[in-house]
Amino acid sequence: MASFRERYLTPEEYLAIERKAEYKSEYVDGVIYAMAGSSERHNIIVANLIISIGVQLRDRPCRVYPSDLKVRVPNSTRFFYPDVSVMRRNQIRGRAERRDTESCFDRGGLVGYDGRIR
Repeated sequence: MASFRERYLTPEEYLAIERKAEYKSEYVDGVIYAMAGSSERHNIIVANLIISIGVQLRDRPCRVYPSDLKVRVPNSTRFFYPDVSVMRRNQIRGRAERRDTESCFDRGGLVGYDGRIR
């Protein structure tokens, strides 16, 4: 049986494909992963999180965003569409977005892309 050799894409190739694609996909270290749809229950939970976090950020220099915002993990070759993102208002930039939440929260942690609390 012949083995299939995967072709790894550069971040630039992924971004070019993603701009033209009908569907969202995530990118992890050279591999593109198609995103599945979500359930009604999942969307209700996400909506409630966005509302709750948004209220808490009202007087802070940050905004809460839904899953339509692509996030690049700093210093990596990983791009995701998290269900909820919190970013400083001046951190959103054209093609590449990044998370900078240090002044957005004064307590608690942030769940990282690998599930760890940092």
